[in-house]
Amino acid sequence: MILIYYKNAAGKVCRLFRPPKGWTREDLVSDLNRANNDCGGGYRAYARLIRNKNF
Repeated sequence: MILIYYKNAAGKVCRLFRPPKGWTREDLVSDLNRANNDCGGGYRAYARLIRNKNF
């Protein structure tokens, strides 16, 4: 399973989710830009591959 999470400029995780099937890099960039516009900017996206449901 892949988890995507956004961190703000202070390093706090502000959003954590599993991407829907068929999500592309362009969808991620669009969602990240929307988060930056809505919440004041400074967010960065990270992805993590989860095996055996261990985060």
